Amino acid sequence: MSPARAYADLRGSRPRQLARMMGRVWWATVTSGRFFTGWTAGVSFVVSVTVLGAYVGIDHAREYLPAVGASAIGWAILLVAVLPVAWAERRMDAAPARGALVIGTIVAVSVVRPFLNDAISVLLVPAPTVGGWLQRILTNLLVWMMLLSLVAIATVGYATTGAVNLRLRAAIAALGAAERRADAFDRAARDALAATVERVRARLAVLVDGVPGFEDVRAFSQAVRAASHELEDDAHRGLDQVETVPADAAAEGPSQPVHRPFLSRLRPPPVLLISLVYICASLPYTLQAARWWLVLAGVVLALGLGYGADIASRRVARRPPRVRGLVLVISWALAGVLFSIAAFVLLPSSGAVALVPVIAFPGAAVIAALSTDAIRRSIVQTRKLTHVLADEAAAVAARTARARRLLRDAAEQLHGHVQGRCVVFAASLDERDSTPAEAAAFAETIELALEAVLAPPPPAVAQVNELSDTIAIWGHVLEITTDIDPDAVDVLRDGRVSREVSDIVSEGFLNAVKHSGARAARLRVTETPGELRVEVISRGILRETRRAPGRGVAHFGPRARVYQNGAEVVLEAMVALEAPDPPSAPRPPHPSQRGEPAATAA
Repeated sequence: MSPARAYADLRGSRPRQLARMMGRVWWATVTSGRFFTGWTAGVSFVVSVTVLGAYVGIDHAREYLPAVGASAIGWAILLVAVLPVAWAERRMDAAPARGALVIGTIVAVSVVRPFLNDAISVLLVPAPTVGGWLQRILTNLLVWMMLLSLVAIATVGYATTGAVNLRLRAAIAALGAAERRADAFDRAARDALAATVERVRARLAVLVDGVPGFEDVRAFSQAVRAASHELEDDAHRGLDQVETVPADAAAEGPSQPVHRPFLSRLRPPPVLLISLVYICASLPYTLQAARWWLVLAGVVLALGLGYGADIASRRVARRPPRVRGLVLVISWALAGVLFSIAAFVLLPSSGAVALVPVIAFPGAAVIAALSTDAIRRSIVQTRKLTHVLADEAAAVAARTARARRLLRDAAEQLHGHVQGRCVVFAASLDERDSTPAEAAAFAETIELALEAVLAPPPPAVAQVNELSDTIAIWGHVLEITTDIDPDAVDVLRDGRVSREVSDIVSEGFLNAVKHSGARAARLRVTETPGELRVEVISRGILRETRRAPGRGVAHFGPRARVYQNGAEVVLEAMVALEAPDPPSAPRPPHPSQRGEPAATAA
């Protein structure tokens, strides 16, 4: 499961489900191959010289700057040591191995860093304080594991959804060619219909200009029949046979992202997240430096101040983004100042360490807020682009279906109604010529029929019955190969079956673009007793640990699923050959059951 997709499922989940999903998000990030990045390096530097600075035992202001220098030098040495790990992380194939490498590196850095800082402090600080290594190791481990994971979740989620968005944008641009072909096909259909009716009217004018007899009407009938066949042939014309004018590639390319100010990117993180992160990170130190009741008081105070900052930042959620971000920073800075004041009052011996919350609270809040905003915007953007791509493909298919319907309805009118009038009129002229009145009446009847041919179809939603249209439209995005059983070809002539198969195929091609990033896909349709099995296969890795069907295929029935098959991602769904019975209206609940949840469940 990708971090962004797992994060999207967190809303509305129960606590146990929420914990499992958060665990999946974290593990997907650790094993992503992109945990150590420039962003994690930058955050680790800020944390190293502030929250985790070598300040223990510092009582004078003149000792503060050497302590910051010792922390910065230690960070630089560890950064050089971690660079080969970041290089190896990106080249490992096995996800568990990447996860083990990342976790092992964090543990190693957490163990080494206190000793390294002490060694550097001996050279820079006049009277360095060493020792307390166990609590310092635990503090480093908790801080690095939590804060770096937050940053990595944001960067990995943003990169993953960014790649998906690029594929979706490219697919939307590629569908522009299909849209131009559909427009050209629609115009050509209307032009062909108008030209056909004009030819029929010209033949009709020549017919009634004289004294038509049986052979004359018969010849006119054959011309009408030929015109109906031409329209039927045009209705079966493939979109790939339609000539279009190439569009400007720059006009169809992905739009450039809009620059957003820093404060606008700060979205309130989950409630109490920052307080819990600080409590866990500071607990090893406070347990060693303070009595139990002071530790308990600190926990309660951190939770209270954090909750107040969370509420304050959410009170202005509907205000302009800059105002929301400014209120978030001010709220958490104030919470840090108040906590530091309380720390000085309750534990005067803490010294400079009591100033850590002034930086730690707003710093962690900003990191978490940026992570929350990056993931949420990526998810929202992915959903929007997915809907746009699906709607665009459906709109092109519907437009093509309407044009085909226009031609087929016209061909049916010519073949049935107009030619039928010709047959009836010719039968009355078996042994004689028509009178002028009869010819005029026949011409008036044909004119009314031709007006019906040119009349627009009723305003109903065009149903896409042509699987070939769906394949042709998505063929502008993917290289598609088909494998359809001969028996299934006959079954697909049924409009309902063809529509259901087309919907499944569209969803499969959409998944191929969105999830697997494939450039090619295979469609396989096989007939089994009483149903068709539809499979859309593309190369890729399905980032999903469960085998439950995705949300996009859930409406195709309980047997629809998306699963990994070796190096390929498969969407599989079954289509019943017989239409299911319409659902019966639910019976009203028995009076004794009214108010029960089961009685009102949909």
